Amino acid sequence: MIPITSGTKVIRHLTHSSMLIRIGHAAVMAVLPVVLSDLILEFSLSGGREGIMSSFISLGALTALVSSIFLQGRVRKSLVIIVACLITSVVLAIIGISRNFTLILTCFFLQGFFLGGLLDAYNNAYIVDLNPGNSERYVLALHGWFGIGGLITPVIFLQAMLHTGWQGVFYLAALIMFLSTLPFTIICIKAGKETLPGIKVETKLTIVAIKEFFLNKGNLILLVAVFFAFAAHSTHILWLIHYMTTVLNSPDYGAIALSCYWVFCTTSRFLVPHIPGKPMLKFTLGMFPSVIFLTFGLLSGSPLVMVIISCLYGLFGGHGVPSLLNECARKYHGATTFPSMIVILSMHVAGMIMPVLIATAAWRFSLQNAILLIPFLALFASLSGLVFLFHQRREPRAESKAASS
Repeated sequence: MIPITSGTKVIRHLTHSSMLIRIGHAAVMAVLPVVLSDLILEFSLSGGREGIMSSFISLGALTALVSSIFLQGRVRKSLVIIVACLITSVVLAIIGISRNFTLILTCFFLQGFFLGGLLDAYNNAYIVDLNPGNSERYVLALHGWFGIGGLITPVIFLQAMLHTGWQGVFYLAALIMFLSTLPFTIICIKAGKETLPGIKVETKLTIVAIKEFFLNKGNLILLVAVFFAFAAHSTHILWLIHYMTTVLNSPDYGAIALSCYWVFCTTSRFLVPHIPGKPMLKFTLGMFPSVIFLTFGLLSGSPLVMVIISCLYGLFGGHGVPSLLNECARKYHGATTFPSMIVILSMHVAGMIMPVLIATAAWRFSLQNAILLIPFLALFASLSGLVFLFHQRREPRAESKAASS
């Protein structure tokens, strides 16, 4: 067992190994965009059913977030992270084995429950707990490692699919998820149950704390911004390759565009903490040009332009979702699980609605028209950020008036 005097070193190791898990997380999330066209053909899906697999992932995440809210202060975050990663690995392997679409949907639900729900929320909250003094830098770095996984794995999976089919891609993702979890698991076992500096046992969640969170207008505006920012981000990722394959007839450019998006998304997440200014100001200023880029790219009809636009969208808007998550969680040091879960719940509400909405719109009109929803989602996200900034400016004035009276 590592003695308490080496607590700072252990925190550093836990921080780095937590970030490594995000590569496995990104690998799992990259599978469906890569194999979506093959699964649609394999199971003869049409209309809104084309988006049902992604919606089941988000439904599983929503179920996890709602049902596990009261775990705060009762279960160690590190244990939840390890269990969620290991079960996700098993579920992915089952998808690769199965040829039954109902079972596959059930597995996607479980993937969402353990990976999108439990792991995502607890991993983000854990990083904030480990590094309370500079949480923006570390939360964005955490998602930066997610971006590294996101830029590497689509190309690897596309090559693997040529030799193994879509089933082999799920086996490979299961292996990557398992291996990325091992260092964190080993460090947690060695550290034992020591109370490390910077990691406090959370207070148990109460009805009063829940009411206070939702009565805060700033929190509600943040959740709206998260909904639209994640809706734009996830729709771009999920449908990009399918759009460039079926509409632009350029599957190779589709894989390049997705990887390029993650390259610049990752760059954004490591770069933005070093740019001066309030996180929400940086978020709003990044989303406004993203609206213009996305609109121009999707109207161009050019695969090469879409690659360039994906780079620009990643650079300007790639830091958006983790910035919002940190903005909400950092105010609740010592009780970060609940706000992290609510933010991620907002993300998965968007993730559950958008795939079916896009698939249905593509069926009724065309994918070329349906995909134009992305810049509108980015526009609503930027407007929500602007509203939040105005709210922040009014709040201190209201407090000073109350104090003077």
